[in-house]
Amino acid sequence: MIYEINELDIIDNLNFIIRYCDFYMDYCHEENLSIDGDLAGEILDSIYVIEELSQKEAIDDQQIKELYESIDEIYENLISINDIPLFNNIHLVFTHIIQKTKEKLKQRCLSIE
Repeated sequence: MIYEINELDIIDNLNFIIRYCDFYMDYCHEENLSIDGDLAGEILDSIYVIEELSQKEAIDDQQIKELYESIDEIYENLISINDIPLFNNIHLVFTHIIQKTKEKLKQRCLSIE
């Protein structure tokens, strides 16, 4: 099945996720905070996938799954490096947005586990 990206009502959430990750990675770099290179690479790869898919006019079931998995991967990776108290409240908001976005994707694509 093909879904118009605007119908999914997640563009603002995706943009927030991308901006948050960019900000977080820049902050860690500027403050010389150590992030595992593999985690940083996975986050950047996931951001790329999200950016690419969010720019399309329509996506299919497979792309929805890919988007879902990329969002989930970012979430899991950020949780594992969250040791900065400043980001605790932001992570709460980020977690809420991630969960809402994943739920909307699940509603559209029933084959997502």
